[in-house]
Amino acid sequence: MKIGRYVQKRKDISKYLQDSNLFVMLNMKYSLVELNELPDEILVKILKNLNNVQVLYSFMRSNQRFDRLVRDDIFTNRLSLLRSSSSNRIYSLDESMVNRFCDEILPEIHHQIQWLNIESSSMKRILSFIYPNLNGLGLYNLDNLEIEMMTHFTRMLFSFSEKRKSLIFSLF
Repeated sequence: MKIGRYVQKRKDISKYLQDSNLFVMLNMKYSLVELNELPDEILVKILKNLNNVQVLYSFMRSNQRFDRLVRDDIFTNRLSLLRSSSSNRIYSLDESMVNRFCDEILPEIHHQIQWLNIESSSMKRILSFIYPNLNGLGLYNLDNLEIEMMTHFTRMLFSFSEKRKSLIFSLF
């Protein structure tokens, strides 16, 4: 690699880290092939600056290398499967994202998740998986019926995990 090209890539990475918007970077100026040229250590540093949900959604199953990198505990142990507005209102992920997570991503990483934040409208689908290492669950925009459902879910969680001694619930 020529020095000038290396310096330019390094400047591009620094600018990217300031932007912290991978979707714009991938769609407007760069391709996955160029990202693939970076060493694993640099890729992980870049990806750690992004939202774990976006990392998993964007890179899981994209190629073997990215699939291996994004399955690391750094990206899978704490997930917030919701989105928030600038006024701090909480909303569900887009339906296409929920579908992909429930159909492709969660079946492969559910055993790694230790903390999960979810919004009530996608709660039933997301909680249909067994999370054997789940220690915390943040629940947003629940009504009374959904709180009753959580009692059933809690019993189910404890029945599937012999090592689980406690589970932290946070209701918002």
